[in-house]
Amino acid sequence: MRIESGMHIAPIVGAVTTADGMLLLTGSTDKSVRLWSLQDGKLIKTFAIPSEQGYDGRIDDVSISPDGQKIAVSSFGDGGRIYILDTASGAVTKSLGSFVSGPRIAFSPDGRYLAAGFIDKKGLQVWTTDFAGPPVVDADYSIINLAYDGSGSGRLATVAYDNQVRLYERDLTKPPRILKIPGDGDAARPVRLAFSPDGALLAFTYEKSNRISVIDVAQMQLKGQFDTALLKNGGVFDIEFSADGKNLFAAGSIMTTKQRYPLIRWDVAGLGKPVVLEGGAEEAVTGLVATATGGIAFVSAAGEIGLYGPDARIVFNKSSVRADMRMKTVNNFAVAQDGTGVWFGLKLGAKDPWRFDVEKLAFNAMPARPSDYILPITDTLDIKNWTQSQQPTLNGKPVEVFAGSRSLSIAPDARSFAIGTDLYLFRLDATGKRLWMTSGGCTVWGVNHSADGSLIITANDDGTIRWHRASDGVELLALFVHVPDKRWIAWTPSGYYAASPGGEDLIGWHINGKSWNDTPSFFPASLLREKFYRPDIVQLVLKTKDVAAAVIQANEAARRKEEETKLPAVVEIVSDPRGIETDRPELELTYRLHSPSGRAVTRLEMRIDGQLTQARAMQEVNEELELERDNRMSLLLPPRDAVVSLTAFIGDQPSAAASVPVKWTGAKLSGDKPKLYALLVGVSAYREPSLRLDYAAKDAIDVEAALRAQKGKFFGDVETVLLLDDKADEDNIEIELTRLSKKVGPNDYAFVFMAGHGVTDRRGSFHFLPANASLAEDELAAKSLSGLVIRDNLRTIQGKVLFFMDACNAGSGIAGGQALADMTGFANEFAQANGVVMYASSTGRQFSYEKAEWGNGAFTKALLATLEDKEAFGGDGRLSIFELAESLGTRVETMTEGLQTPVMTKSAAIPNFYLASMQ
Repeated sequence: MRIESGMHIAPIVGAVTTADGMLLLTGSTDKSVRLWSLQDGKLIKTFAIPSEQGYDGRIDDVSISPDGQKIAVSSFGDGGRIYILDTASGAVTKSLGSFVSGPRIAFSPDGRYLAAGFIDKKGLQVWTTDFAGPPVVDADYSIINLAYDGSGSGRLATVAYDNQVRLYERDLTKPPRILKIPGDGDAARPVRLAFSPDGALLAFTYEKSNRISVIDVAQMQLKGQFDTALLKNGGVFDIEFSADGKNLFAAGSIMTTKQRYPLIRWDVAGLGKPVVLEGGAEEAVTGLVATATGGIAFVSAAGEIGLYGPDARIVFNKSSVRADMRMKTVNNFAVAQDGTGVWFGLKLGAKDPWRFDVEKLAFNAMPARPSDYILPITDTLDIKNWTQSQQPTLNGKPVEVFAGSRSLSIAPDARSFAIGTDLYLFRLDATGKRLWMTSGGCTVWGVNHSADGSLIITANDDGTIRWHRASDGVELLALFVHVPDKRWIAWTPSGYYAASPGGEDLIGWHINGKSWNDTPSFFPASLLREKFYRPDIVQLVLKTKDVAAAVIQANEAARRKEEETKLPAVVEIVSDPRGIETDRPELELTYRLHSPSGRAVTRLEMRIDGQLTQARAMQEVNEELELERDNRMSLLLPPRDAVVSLTAFIGDQPSAAASVPVKWTGAKLSGDKPKLYALLVGVSAYREPSLRLDYAAKDAIDVEAALRAQKGKFFGDVETVLLLDDKADEDNIEIELTRLSKKVGPNDYAFVFMAGHGVTDRRGSFHFLPANASLAEDELAAKSLSGLVIRDNLRTIQGKVLFFMDACNAGSGIAGGQALADMTGFANEFAQANGVVMYASSTGRQFSYEKAEWGNGAFTKALLATLEDKEAFGGDGRLSIFELAESLGTRVETMTEGLQTPVMTKSAAIPNFYLASMQ
């Protein structure tokens, strides 16, 4: 299982730009490689290399060829390898190694060579980039870093553990020129280096000081030092010249009074005084890269990326999306008595505090620590020096832990204690004897025990909370929160998960090929939802303290059998990652199909901006479309910028969508106003008396009136179908859904609104209850409308599709023991239904409320109020899907005092669009 947040969640250890300054490539210890647009900071593509649990697959460095067509990745995997990836397809085309470690790497500025520097007495190795023969080798010394001269000279410089700088000419068969740095030991050891753009200067930093020295390359001698008196508070981790050579930049763990890690700039002429640039990073800056356009990009230990323009002003700064788990000690990390709840700050220490409740699967802001939550015990044993990466002691003697101590929790009975370090979690008995250790590969900033000592809960540098069985350290559960929008997911090591709406794709399955030379695949959790979306298992696992036992109990209660895992297909669009430019309406796409399971791929589906736009967008796979090779498909484009997506199916099982942006360079056409087709369903008068509602039918009537008011404003025409009470049986609803799919064209809108009851059956499937619904367990499926039927009808509609579900829960008294409707699971089904934007009235197992004072359900009342509120439409007088979501959320939570939380879900391929206007 791998976290996939759309950002790095661990330190970025390598960063480089393409020669044109358009793309930034980054690699992180989180085992991912990412390609970004330097125009706006948007993520373009994520690459995967073979990896396993532990350190295998951790990235050590990255480089990209000047033309952007090849990527090199240095990895600590299988001992150490260099992977060459095709940027367009993401495929591994070459694997070099295995080595003893992952080296520092760099493509030459002309793209003809790839250089690698090794720390284990293997020195320098340089390949031609056709990799037709063995590398040129200069061995017997250990390289710390290397850099190419970008001026065209072909020079290559290395710095090494012998405190020497070596300068190689283009002809690598000649011995390098060598400069021995004056001084002794670590203080004279160079670690980072950078050529000036004209190749005349070579600047470098030192391992044990903040000095920055400059070498005159022609003379191969020290020229001077920059004034670094300002850099007393922290260390310099990287340096870089600006593209014009006028400035040198440095950054690292230097912190300002604003609790930021800034960039420092010097005027190179005269080795001038330092200037602090405003902004910077939330955590230490780990890399700097000059851009061809005159800017300077930076990356950080928190996985941030940012860019300053030539004027030294921030162009963009993408902050980390993971929770900041630093300082989760003493009063900043509390757990419920039984360990099933955790209170922690999303920011440093206890700042921005929230609580996650495993039993209720609820994540809520909570300014004060719950009174019954317990803090870590740190004083019932004589343990000292357990913070700030020190060597802890027990009764005055060193404790057998390593990698720098960060956190402590003594068990309630004081017979054992847990210590979190920079890489490990240790449990030791009261005498200091180690009972077990486990590694998550990152710093354990916080640790606590449940009241009975059976669970150990940790706060980790990757942004996760993890629950461990105290007896042996086995992990039972993990939680990750996407901080900007508070989406979350909780999962067991075997992959069973519960998630907030839109949160399930924060993790997925990394599947290696047959060897360390093969391209791996990544499958978001949503693609395997049918088997692994199991909130019931997540709620049980901390009680059973055994995943297998929780699975058995949950399956018995739901009358489910363990299902086989069937991997979906993989489709890749082979194109320039910058996107495609065209002025022609017909576009030919090159794509590749893969089937990790070996099953036949049966169907392809093409969408533009997430919506079907033509009848031939769905087609059966021709027998001639082979796996593992280039295939081609033609499609018609609208005269505008768009995102084109392909999805491959094995039967009804979809792949993850592969997408590419298309920039339209032809004439742009302004068409007529779109037409709206709406189906509105409202059921108040159920045949089953216990299900009767007061306002569901009225909700549908009122929404229809609001939509008709948009005729002549946003829509050229509005056509509605209203199904109320006894007319809203399952047959009529399904018939009208089918008719709707036939009416709606590529430029039209489909609007589906359903108000009534919803339930979730034993297997976790959602059902909308029509007027004739039966609550008998053996009749529910036959006399209800399956959520899957709704989804499959809506996802085949051309045009833009808006789906509103205002479903009150039918309650816990349903025959057969069906649970309250799980609206989160149902909403996440629609996040994968590529063309549908869904608005659900509530999340989780909340009720959707209606009151006489509102005259509607809360969700419908909020919708109607928004459509009448000029302020909600913004300055342009139009209402977007995101503006509607924000308004619904604010209004409904206010009306219900936080008891009901509506949510919008959609595919990432669907851009923001408008759905109403004031005039």
